Amino acid sequence: MPAVHSVAPSRASFVRVISAVLVAAFAACSSDSDDVSRRDCERLRDHLIELRLEAVTADREQHRAALEAAVGPTFIDGCLEQISPEHLRCSLAAADSSALAECVEPPSR
Repeated sequence: MPAVHSVAPSRASFVRVISAVLVAAFAACSSDSDDVSRRDCERLRDHLIELRLEAVTADREQHRAALEAAVGPTFIDGCLEQISPEHLRCSLAAADSSALAECVEPPSR
């Protein structure tokens, strides 16, 4: 049962990270969204899933499936509409969750 128990927190954490990426994009209110393609958003989704899976030591495919289901097409749509090229580049370059967190910090005013 520990593997099943660990899936829910992982999914919840991943959804929070995804939400943070999109919130940062919404805050940026970029008008450059035309520069972000569906393929870019798919790459970002896949990269975020890979970052999340780095901490998983058991049942990786089960975790991957749960994360992919949690993200769904809503992520791609939100990414296409709202993420700026700058946030996309930063998020894709993030090598770990700490680096990703730096991408989603709200802009200073």
